[in-house]
Amino acid sequence: MKKVWILTEMFHPDETATSYILTKIAEKLAVDFDVNVICGPIDETSRLTKEPLSDKVNVIRSNNFNYNKNNILLRCLRFIGISLQLAFSATSKISKGDKVLIVTNPAPMLLLFAIIKRIKKFELSILVHDVFPENAVAANIIKNEKSLFYKFIKWMFDKAYSSADKLIVLGRDMKDIITKKINIEKDKNQIFIIENWADIDSIYPTKVDRNSLLGVDCTDRIVLQYAGNIGRVQGLMQLVECLNISNNPLIHLALWGDGAVLPDLKKYVAENNMKNVSFHGAYMRNQQNDILNACDISIITLSENMYGLGVPSKSYNIMAAGSAILYIGHPESEIAYCVKEHNLGYTIENREELIKFFKELKIEDIEHIKNMKSNARTVAENAYSQKSILNKFTNCFLN
Repeated sequence: MKKVWILTEMFHPDETATSYILTKIAEKLAVDFDVNVICGPIDETSRLTKEPLSDKVNVIRSNNFNYNKNNILLRCLRFIGISLQLAFSATSKISKGDKVLIVTNPAPMLLLFAIIKRIKKFELSILVHDVFPENAVAANIIKNEKSLFYKFIKWMFDKAYSSADKLIVLGRDMKDIITKKINIEKDKNQIFIIENWADIDSIYPTKVDRNSLLGVDCTDRIVLQYAGNIGRVQGLMQLVECLNISNNPLIHLALWGDGAVLPDLKKYVAENNMKNVSFHGAYMRNQQNDILNACDISIITLSENMYGLGVPSKSYNIMAAGSAILYIGHPESEIAYCVKEHNLGYTIENREELIKFFKELKIEDIEHIKNMKSNARTVAENAYSQKSILNKFTNCFLN
């Protein structure tokens, strides 16, 4: 059997999104290939699954550089150290003609494997979850994209992305960005769109006592919900500000998750005495179904400058739960296309549209929202099931 090598910082039993996705990809590819995974140490502070890993997947784990990820300096050392460790393992274990899959995080892996590929002559596939360094500009980590430093970093990473035989992107907008980034050459690079999938077996429409779950009486209210990372690129402060300006008492907003912006959001809500916003903290994967079913509309939001730089993986589980979607972001993003093509909810581009949407939302809209919720589940089952998406990975590697 042809050998496939997957190199990643995180892998089973870690339950974070990237680790979970790569674990399922590895198990699927192991049906047709000899699959080997080289990965970093288990982070005991992360969520760990108790589900067993397929015995067809061989895992080679490095236990070095297991530093605290919450310390910025130690996190940087961890990223660099693990990248070097994985690169060293690849050099010693991977042979000419093997198939190699890496992800775009940690970013130094891209540069290292672009070099190693020239030496070892393997087939390199990159699963693009992040587009670096453009995403660092969007997150305001790199301040000046006109600087010589940024231009040099971008040139290096553009070369690294271009070194891949296959680039796997998450949507049409990301394909557009990557195509421009790598200056595609005929027959050299192939770009495959393979979306994330919905867990249609564990996430499904069901009735929940949302008043009890949220600790708020939501009778005769439309419940909007955001569940995920409360970070700087999600635009959640604008969301809460627009809700406050709209002054619509029929809306309740529930926020689940943790992140850098959470303290600022709590402060704003308290200072403005917003009784229609509640905070519920981080949650486990096994809580997702109840949480996603506790609302009428789920919110997906990305900053305008995040166009093509990422697709929120939670979008597909929102569909699986049969929730309508309020998407706030670039109108030509993958999620915006999906919402509009399948009548799954609402797409909002800017602050003024969002305030108008909040002001005009009324109880009578519930019937229309129910139709969109039904569409969402159907689309999840037909287009974004785990089986159909993982089959795309098999076809990609057999190609």
